[in-house]
Amino acid sequence: MRIFLKINITIFILTLLCGCSSTNTEDIKDWLKKGTKDHQETTKETSKKSKTNLKSLLSQNGCINGSSAKIIETRDKDYLMYEVVCVKNSTKFVVKCNEESCSK
Repeated sequence: MRIFLKINITIFILTLLCGCSSTNTEDIKDWLKKGTKDHQETTKETSKKSKTNLKSLLSQNGCINGSSAKIIETRDKDYLMYEVVCVKNSTKFVVKCNEESCSK
């Protein structure tokens, strides 16, 4: 009976150790990077440029008054994705913006 208890405890401890050792270091690096001033300034500048490009794209499509755009989370940080709701045309679409331009 004691040997089964020791085996179960050993398996439990090994399971915990294996689960804890498989953490992704990339997620930790991204989290640490987000707290830096350089990252915040870069994000702010990219967002500012993409909003300007987004406004021009919306005006070309006649979606200025009453339109809304919500940022969609993406893994690639070189561009931003927006979910746009155009009230005038009653349409909903996705826009991809980088520092230079935006496209549907």
